[in-house]
Amino acid sequence: MRRIAGGHGPRPGPARRAAPAALLSLLLLSGLPGPAAAQPWASESERLAGRQALAAAAAGRWIEADSVALAADPLVRKLVTWQRLLARAATPVPPLAQFNAFAAANPDWPLADALALRAEAAAMADPDDSAVLHWYATHAPRTLDGAQRYADALRRAGRDESVVAPVLRAAWTDAAADAASEANFAARNAALLTPEDEWQRFDRLAFGRDAAAATRQAARLDPARRPVAELRLALAAGRADPAPVVARLPASPDPGLLYELARALRRAEQDQAAAALWHRAGPAPAGERGRLFWAERQVLARKLLRKGEPGLACAVAAGHGIAEPGADRQEAEFLAGFIALRRLNDPARALRHFAAIAEGSQSAITRARAAYWRGRAAAAMLDSEGARAAWSEAAGYPLTYYGQLASLALRETPAQLAARIRAVVAPEPTAAQAERFEEGELARAVRTLADLGAAARARPFLLRLEALAATPAEKRLPARLALATGRPDHAVWVSRRAAIAGLVLPEEGWPAPFPLPVASPEPALILGITRQESNFDPEAVSSSNARGLMQLLPTTAQEVARQLGLPHRTAMLTADPAHNMRLGAAYLDQMLARFAGALPLAVAAYNAGPRRVDEWLLTYGDPRGSGLMVASADPVPSPGVPPGPAAVPAGAASGAASGAASGTTPGATPGATPGTAPVASPMAAPAGTDAMPAPPAADVTVDMIDWIEQIPFGETRNYVQRVVENVVVYRTRDPGPAAPDSPQTSPTPPPAHPLARYLPAGR
Repeated sequence: MRRIAGGHGPRPGPARRAAPAALLSLLLLSGLPGPAAAQPWASESERLAGRQALAAAAAGRWIEADSVALAADPLVRKLVTWQRLLARAATPVPPLAQFNAFAAANPDWPLADALALRAEAAAMADPDDSAVLHWYATHAPRTLDGAQRYADALRRAGRDESVVAPVLRAAWTDAAADAASEANFAARNAALLTPEDEWQRFDRLAFGRDAAAATRQAARLDPARRPVAELRLALAAGRADPAPVVARLPASPDPGLLYELARALRRAEQDQAAAALWHRAGPAPAGERGRLFWAERQVLARKLLRKGEPGLACAVAAGHGIAEPGADRQEAEFLAGFIALRRLNDPARALRHFAAIAEGSQSAITRARAAYWRGRAAAAMLDSEGARAAWSEAAGYPLTYYGQLASLALRETPAQLAARIRAVVAPEPTAAQAERFEEGELARAVRTLADLGAAARARPFLLRLEALAATPAEKRLPARLALATGRPDHAVWVSRRAAIAGLVLPEEGWPAPFPLPVASPEPALILGITRQESNFDPEAVSSSNARGLMQLLPTTAQEVARQLGLPHRTAMLTADPAHNMRLGAAYLDQMLARFAGALPLAVAAYNAGPRRVDEWLLTYGDPRGSGLMVASADPVPSPGVPPGPAAVPAGAASGAASGAASGTTPGATPGATPGTAPVASPMAAPAGTDAMPAPPAADVTVDMIDWIEQIPFGETRNYVQRVVENVVVYRTRDPGPAAPDSPQTSPTPPPAHPLARYLPAGR
């Protein structure tokens, strides 16, 4: 077994002796794990009672949990109460007064939304109108039944209908569908619900793809609007021909009808007609409706690009109409800029789109992406000074994929990039900040849970602590606390949240807590995959039943174990981290062999399945062996690199998004709808692989970066990018054996950048 330097060791067990709060704060300042899981404020008898109370709560034995908790630390009693209020099947159902008291006394405790949903369920069984009025004075109803209960209490309290009616009307348009509840609600409130209320409810249900509820609601609509609603439902179900509808469409059509028509046209292979329809669309709707608009635009734009119609593709993306900054607008501006630069050879237009990507964002990933592509556009305009300035800005985010790519564009050496990464240091909290943090109730709750063997339940508290932190330095403390309590996976979660606000936590966010298999790809690659798959949670189980550190499906694990001659049971995937990593490393080795050592393809296959990668190679061409068309600060193309946009392979297939499920894959298979996550990047061969098969019939006109940008699954594009940046960070921490493309110029030279294999000679 081997492990990479910079890890935090195996999870510590409960501390054997207490430590004062000041010592705990010093441990957080130092970043050392230490005896930080202990409750220095609790006696041994209180700790024993606490363990028993939490165990009873976990089993749903609430009367026992409440009784035993009386002998535990007061914080344990509060934790038991919190868990009981959140439990769906708590018996007896807690009275609403308990929810009122807990919410008022603990506004900073986590999972407030979940608590509100449980309170609403309690309100339905609670006859106390005063408790109902107290709760809804500060919490809007979430369900039709809850809104009706509140309205009835208001009326019994003598409140005017001008107060009651808005509560009921808002619930009707916004609350979730429930056939029994909505029939009763509609009958009781028919006199106050307006035709517009009825339409708004239908519109939300139809956009939400709840066909049954939307069909029920269509029957309640004004006769003048019912035909449009029925047409929308028919188009959504594929029961109507969109062409004649388009021919008689009014100048300002219903946005939902336009959306369904565009979707139906695209599904009927009438892509130009769909693009023309989007050209008629006005500004994108707000909220979830707007997200659906962009998702459909993106599917069409990528399809048009795949079919060799970049002009239409760019127009569809550029006309997104999204006013508010956010992930959808960032992705739309990127896609429009990418098409303009790489397919239309219009760098000036591309530059305008790339400049808009970072608006309203503090994320290092987003800002590096925007700056890197601004540099690409400037280089294409022969503006070497502008390109260098933009790439220098992007390279200031060296723990991100695009920051690392900018380092390559600046022709920096691996040692220079490594120096950039090591120079990124998160702000250090002061002693006063650390002590104040340690004394806080939420931090004490984390330590209590860890000390009593329930550290897995601490993540909501750590994420809440990150959200409440007033300064970047204070955001670091929850991540350190996660490591101190033996939960590196929670530290990664906190670091991801902090990164959205622009704070990068190199130490806490990239732990290396588990030994690695001896026979495996390079350590940095295994760690990079594991961080992205499970955040280093050995007990993680996904919705698709992928399990453990490297998120292996039981069928895949069984087959790999058989090939290796290892004893195996499914339970070992979450109970034995070393076993999980050995099987995952072996499967990754198989993907590397299948794709001739091309790590971008192997990593994509680990996420989406090898058969899908095979399909994408047919659709987008084979980029293995190609040079990256990344202009350097000197915009003269390098020898052997064709200038201008990369060619779209002739006869490209229709893409994998509509294909059958892929073959055996270790993790969840992403859905077929392209997402809006940031795009991904290529990787080099792992260290220690001396002989790589030659790339089979690589198309030298297919650029690796472009190829990955065109992966139709947003999850997979993002996955490959995240793994690459992880690999670079872990290589910097402990480079290990030199990669095949890294000449031995010193005893321990930094490995070549993962992208270096795809750069042309002499770059």
